[in-house]
Formats: sequence, C-alpha cells, structure tokens
Amino acid sequence: MYVANAKVFIGPQTIDRTDAAAAMQALTFSRDFLASYAELIRGRAFAERVVEELQLRVTPEKLTERISANVLQDTRIIQVKVSDASRERSARIANTLTELFVEDIQADFAGGSGAVQASVIEPAIPPSKRSAPAPVRDGILGAFLGLMIGVGGALLLEQLDTRLRTREDLERALEEVPVLATVPRMSGEMARERRFAVDSDPRGLVAEAFRILRTNVQFLAVDRPIRRVLVTGALAGDGKTTVSANLAAALATAGYTTLLVETDLRRPTVHDYIAGSPSPGISDVLLGRVRLDQAIRPSGVPGLSVLTSGALPPNPSELLGSQRMVEIVEEASERFDVLVLDTPPTLPVTDSVVLAPRTDGVILVVRAGESQRDAVRAAASQFERVGVRVLGTVFNAASAEASGYGYQHYYDEAYGSEPRRASRGLRRAKESTPFETSVPPPSEWGSATPTATNGNATHPPLRVERSPSPPDA
Repeated sequence: MYVANAKVFIGPQTIDRTDAAAAMQALTFSRDFLASYAELIRGRAFAERVVEELQLRVTPEKLTERISANVLQDTRIIQVKVSDASRERSARIANTLTELFVEDIQADFAGGSGAVQASVIEPAIPPSKRSAPAPVRDGILGAFLGLMIGVGGALLLEQLDTRLRTREDLERALEEVPVLATVPRMSGEMARERRFAVDSDPRGLVAEAFRILRTNVQFLAVDRPIRRVLVTGALAGDGKTTVSANLAAALATAGYTTLLVETDLRRPTVHDYIAGSPSPGISDVLLGRVRLDQAIRPSGVPGLSVLTSGALPPNPSELLGSQRMVEIVEEASERFDVLVLDTPPTLPVTDSVVLAPRTDGVILVVRAGESQRDAVRAAASQFERVGVRVLGTVFNAASAEASGYGYQHYYDEAYGSEPRRASRGLRRAKESTPFETSVPPPSEWGSATPTATNGNATHPPLRVERSPSPPDA
C-alpha cells in the first residue's frame, strides 16, 4: 500500500483590520470549524463524488476506510491521507478529494465579511516508498508480540495445569513427604499381563526401582519396625495395585515372608497377578465362610503369599472398619514378616482412611503426568487428619527423562538382563562364588546399627556370609 498526502488551509476570507471585533470573530469561526471540516473531507458524500469522477472500482464505503483527515496541531491546516495499492492512484484520489472540498467551501462562502476560504497549499504527489508491508518493522513487532503471548500463555498454562509431570513437581506439592522411589513406565506386555517385575525381569529398570522402594521403606523403620504398609492413590488409575504387588514381591525376594492383601473390595485386580479367581478371599474370611489359612494362596514368588478380595460385599467400608478386620490383621502379622495392603483410591471412597489406623503407615502412589496436585494434597491431608503417617510417595509410570533413568543404555550394558549382556559380548563366569545372604527381619530394622550412608538415608547393614573355600572367580 502507498499513502499520498495533501494539505488544505482553512482561514477567514477577509479580515477588516479596522474592526478588531470582526477580525477576531473571523479567526475564531474558522478555528472552531476545523474539526468539522476534517470530518467532512473523509465523509461518504465526498467519497461518492471521487468514485464517480475517477471511475474507481470501489464502493464509497470502502474508499472512506482508506481516507484520513486530521488537523495539524496549532494550525489551520488539514492533512489529508489516502492509501491505495497504486502510488499514482493514491495521489489522484487525494488531489481530487481536496479540490472538490475547496470548490465547495469557496462556493458556500463566496464574498462577505467573515467568510471562510480554503486552498490546497500542498498537493499530493505519488509516494516513492510503500507504507505497508514493512517487513523489518512487522517482524520486530511480531517477534515482540509473539514473545509476550508465549510467556503469558506459558504462565497461564502453568497456573491452570496442576498435573505432576516430574519428580520435582511432586516434591514441591508435598514438601514434608519424601519421594521413596520413581518407577519407570512399564512395557505394555508386563503391565497388561500383571506380572511381578522382580520375578519376570529381575535385572530390568522397573525391578530395580521397586528394590529401591523396598530399601527406602526399610530405612523408614529407624524409630519402629514397619510391618504393615497400606498402599493407595488419590484417584483411580494411579497404579496403586501395581506398586502394592511389586513392593510385596521385592520384599519377598529380600527374604521377608510377605503377605499381599487385596482390601480393594470394589474393583479388585490383585488376583490377576496369580492368574486366579478373587474367591476365596478376605471378604469370605470376614464373613466367617473360610478360615484365614484357607484363603491365603501362593503367588509363585518364593516368600510371597496373596490374600485376594473374595466375593464383593455391598458394604466394604463397614467390613474393613470392623473388629473382625483388626483380628485378621493381627493374625496375619503373627504369620508373616510384612503385610502389604492394596486399598481403593482415597478420594472417591473412605475404605483406605478407615483401614489406615490398623497399619504402620501409608504409601501414596502418584501417576506421572496425570495425578493432580490438589488431589494428591487432599489425599495426604485425609490421612493426617486421622493421625496416620504418610511414609512417602511413589512417582509411578514416569518417562525415562522424568524418572532420571536417562542412563538406561549404561545400565543395560553393565547390569541388564543376560540376553542384553550377551549381545554385547558380556558373559558371566560359569562358576560363580556362592553366597548365602541373611537379611534381618523387620523387627530388627529399627535397631540395626547404621554403617553406611547414601545421600540423606542411613543404611542398616546386611549380613553376608561367604561359603567356605569358594573357587576363584
């Protein structure tokens, strides 16, 4: 687009110098009407005449949008601007418009004292430079506006999106509660078939994450042994059953007799890990249909037993809060080192809050990228209100970047499963030194003398005995 400029002077036609009052009146009259004249120039009436005279292929309404007229400050000069895609046409329109205006003014105020005169003092010439587009200016302006919109949008999304995407987000959301472990996202096959990671892929990253969780739970037993752990989430889909089952399996592989108890009497899934039916289970024991030892089943993992849900009752909360439930927990605690209780999510139902006082603490499962900050805080607050300790959180289903497992390639090469190591030419020796490990029972977790530290945690010692006369490695 090109912009042509023309200037019109408006003033008194004659001034009687002998009559000061008349001269002042003429000057004031012309000044007061300057804004009205400017409005008249860019009006539809003159636009119609210009379109007709120049035979323009544009409507008067469209032409008025391309005309501007402004009074220059402290002057009687009106500046007329006309924009057009042609530099010559913009000048012709500006000159035709100002000439028509001047003719009308001279005709309306012909002769007489105090009359107004108008004259074109600067006709328009075809502009040499275009007014738009201006790539440099528009680019700078666009970049600045884009930056402002981007920053504003990012701040707005950060305020509106309360999902916990990283471990740091979870640590900030619950500052007083430690993150016990970050569990990487499981492969589709492992998650779909409900397999114990420490048994199906013992050298994988997922299994290692649950061993870290087991170790950190052990570290929490400085003041008193933790033998009953309740695992839950704020909402459905956080992965509390996955964490319950694999934590129990990790404890069993460390030498603790462990019982995984399915106390989710609404949507139970623990029985999928043993490829069995839910019944008989804990609800049948609560109702007196079977004995506890009849309902407990093996899991396939040495040291790990499972107590499934049983028949689904109409009143789960009442059953879990009954005195009979207390007796079952006590009886199971006498037979097993550790009980891991899988419960329904905390916010939709009260089952986990009712059962929590029967345990030594709660582990809250948070799903990466899905769990909401306010929901997790609300769940933790519910346990605090009933006086139950939230032992920590588990950041579940995290990506490799979010979980800090970006070193997976190096892990696989040094510690990965045998097929992976074999593919890189790494072979284990056929004859390895046999070891016998003796792990202290949970009752001794709190009394163990710390011998090593890792970060802020203190590790209790593990007793490792080497068999006599081992062969050379």
